[in-house]
Amino acid sequence: AANRLTALLGYVKRMPYRAGDWCFASGADAVVMVEYTSPAGEGAIEVSRPVTAGENVLGKAEDVARGECVIPAGKRLLPQDIGLLAGLGITLVAVYRRPRAAVISTGDEIVPVTDAPPPGRIRDINTHSIAASGRCCGIGGWSLPWRFSWSWGSPR
Repeated sequence: AANRLTALLGYVKRMPYRAGDWCFASGADAVVMVEYTSPAGEGAIEVSRPVTAGENVLGKAEDVARGECVIPAGKRLLPQDIGLLAGLGITLVAVYRRPRAAVISTGDEIVPVTDAPPPGRIRDINTHSIAASGRCCGIGGWSLPWRFSWSWGSPR
């Protein structure tokens, strides 16, 4: 004989959702996602996977307690952080602009990476490696033109 499960079925038709409203039958302790159901005759559905008590149900403040810090100051916002904020109804947050930096390589021995260095000179490696390191850390930046000239004279 097949195992049978008796379930409390509730169906809410076009019920407007308001914070704190529960949208399942009185006495129910789990919610089955519609993706795991199919019609099984008049007034019946088939549930295609096991359901445990508490599944797909969160109690008030169960995921985040009032006053709890959910995203610490200075954290770089990731897609899941934006989702968390949306789930809490937060649409505006104070953020810092991404840091920016300019990279200037100096020295008489430096030549552009496109040039073949003559004896006693080297290609400008630092501009590119430092700028790339900054980009990996989330720093926006740019390198100044290789033939940058100081308006107040040569650096010491």
